[in-house]
Amino acid sequence: DLLVIISKEGTGDWKALAETLSKKFSRKVTSKEIRKRWREIKPIIKQKVESKAEMKCGHSCFTCPTRHECKLHDELDHDIEDLAVPTTTPK
Repeated sequence: DLLVIISKEGTGDWKALAETLSKKFSRKVTSKEIRKRWREIKPIIKQKVESKAEMKCGHSCFTCPTRHECKLHDELDHDIEDLAVPTTTPK
């Protein structure tokens, strides 16, 4: 659930993310908890994105129809388009 919310909202407002998750899970979730969890899963998600792994939805990040709207890639500190194989060889 955290990954889905970050892909839609980004990580610019941890307090708002905490409020969203608190409502979803009917329990108090703190921004500190969310930041900690994001730091734990971020390297795993980044590795999956870079390896072009198929996600639960059946797409990889490279074939995802909503990849241009997804904020997850910005949060992983790179643009998904930078991972694509170049069509020309740089000089």
